[in-house]
Amino acid sequence: MKTLGRSLLPLEIQQGSDASKVTVLLEAIKFEHLAIVDKLLGLIDYYEIIFNAEDLFKKEYEFSNNKLNLILDLINIVEIPEDMMTDLRSAIIAAWRLRVPGSTREKRSREISMVLQSIERLRTAIKWAKEHPDPDIDWQLGVAILHSISLRRFDLIPQDIHKVQYLLDQAVEYLETMMGDRSIVGPEQDIYFSGKDC
Repeated sequence: MKTLGRSLLPLEIQQGSDASKVTVLLEAIKFEHLAIVDKLLGLIDYYEIIFNAEDLFKKEYEFSNNKLNLILDLINIVEIPEDMMTDLRSAIIAAWRLRVPGSTREKRSREISMVLQSIERLRTAIKWAKEHPDPDIDWQLGVAILHSISLRRFDLIPQDIHKVQYLLDQAVEYLETMMGDRSIVGPEQDIYFSGKDC
């Protein structure tokens, strides 16, 4: 049999060994890919039940608290450096309003619809990710998450809005840098923090 260089293995065996390594690598990518996707899917399934509760729009504190928890839990999934994660979470928590001036049941009802729409956008991103396994899927999904967190300017204390905006932009910029020229999974740019009132 033909041998390759100084290798003691026949070329056919070497090729088979290389193919096995590639298979193992692809399986590892697939496993990590599915773990991230499943974690995100489980999270949005949980919060979809919460925000579909019949009387949630009547309970201002409960609604606001659930919305904050959803945003923080989604950010926890994003693959960004720990210090960046800590700064972003801390800034949102410090700026969060549990009671929004002028909030009404009608406005909260519309906000709930917007949260559910953002969850649906994430489902679309998850579906895309399942159909297009990629070693960079965690970064791609991270961008999709940050563009779908339903954060509004009136959720935050006015003087802290700029800081939160900056930290969100910084996180997205980091993820996009890690991806390079790869396409982004998820909705259009700047969905997060649109500043539109309900």
